[in-house]
Amino acid sequence: RIISLVKKTFDLSSGIFSSLRVLPNAIDLPKDRPHLYPTSEKKIGTVGLLIGCIGDVFTAGVNDATIRVLNRLGYDVKVIPKINCCGALAAHAGYLDHTRELGREVLSQIERSHVDYFITNIAGCGAMMKEYPTVIGAETTPTVSKIKDISEFLYQHHLEDLKALALKLAEKTTVAYHAPCHLYHGQKIIDLPAKLLEVIENAEVTLLEENDICCGSAGTYNIERPQMGEALLERKIDIIKASDTAIVMTANAGCLMQLKSGTDRGKMKQQVYHFIEIIDLALAK
Repeated sequence: RIISLVKKTFDLSSGIFSSLRVLPNAIDLPKDRPHLYPTSEKKIGTVGLLIGCIGDVFTAGVNDATIRVLNRLGYDVKVIPKINCCGALAAHAGYLDHTRELGREVLSQIERSHVDYFITNIAGCGAMMKEYPTVIGAETTPTVSKIKDISEFLYQHHLEDLKALALKLAEKTTVAYHAPCHLYHGQKIIDLPAKLLEVIENAEVTLLEENDICCGSAGTYNIERPQMGEALLERKIDIIKASDTAIVMTANAGCLMQLKSGTDRGKMKQQVYHFIEIIDLALAK
């Protein structure tokens, strides 16, 4: 609870504590995860999942939801312990040699794992890994072709399967989608999370206005440039307020934390989720 105490004690609008505004009040210790989550359905394949260097600290529930959905669709899910950081944050800071080192390790571990696909639920990580052929070399392309954002994977391979599962929320709920920059601009995946949620009964899905504009997270930008990050967040929060939606969904850990920090500080009624959490919720019957 140290972060919560610091937030209550110090002025976070500027200075050394300003970057703590985006962090949740409580941080979980990384989970001691098994290396394999087997499906209880008829098995159709095996996928790897990027747990992420912050994923099981700040957004462990997103990883849990991703595993449950993939298991339900018939996939064994492998957690590969030696895959930690994709190199995105090093790249943002200009440490490209370290980025290449991390990237080569990621690709090596994917090749050794013998998975059909390697899934990420963090748009920034997916964008970085899909840039490996440019950053590291064209020889990485065959392995990189296995890397899929979870929205891309579900839409391309399992849209009809999701429809067949008769997904349903308990009551009619308005859901507005905020597109992460690393998904929208980086991976050119414009609105697939919103399209996926359209198959859920009682989910009324819309796109937020100015969906091509950043929420202010942008990797480490909200830490390095907190004033600009905060200005972008305030703009996004005003849009959320005007939308009068019940739920804001996104598809990236950084956006999730950034938007939650804004709605929490504003004591807003809107809840913020990763889209895969909503699919998981609609699966639970």
